Amino acid sequence: MDSEKFPRWLHRLEWMWFAVGVLMVVGTIASIVIDPNPSFLWLQGVLGLIFASSGPKLIRDLRARRVAERRARLDRTTHD
Repeated sequence: MDSEKFPRWLHRLEWMWFAVGVLMVVGTIASIVIDPNPSFLWLQGVLGLIFASSGPKLIRDLRARRVAERRARLDRTTHD
C-alpha cells in the first residue's frame, strides 16, 4: 500500500462494516439454535456474510480510487 495516509474514520468504517457482518452471522446462528424454524433469519445470515466479506473490499477499492485520482492530479500538474 502507498505511504499516503487515509482518514482514520475510513479505517474504522472498514472494521465496523466487517464487525456488523460477523455479528449478523453469529446472531443468526444463535437464533437458529434457539428456534430451529426461523423465517427471516436466513436472510439476515446471508446479509451478514455479504457485509463481512464485501465491506473491507469496498473500502479498499475506495482507497485505491482515491490514490489513482490523486496521482492523476499530480501528473497533470507536473506535466503542465
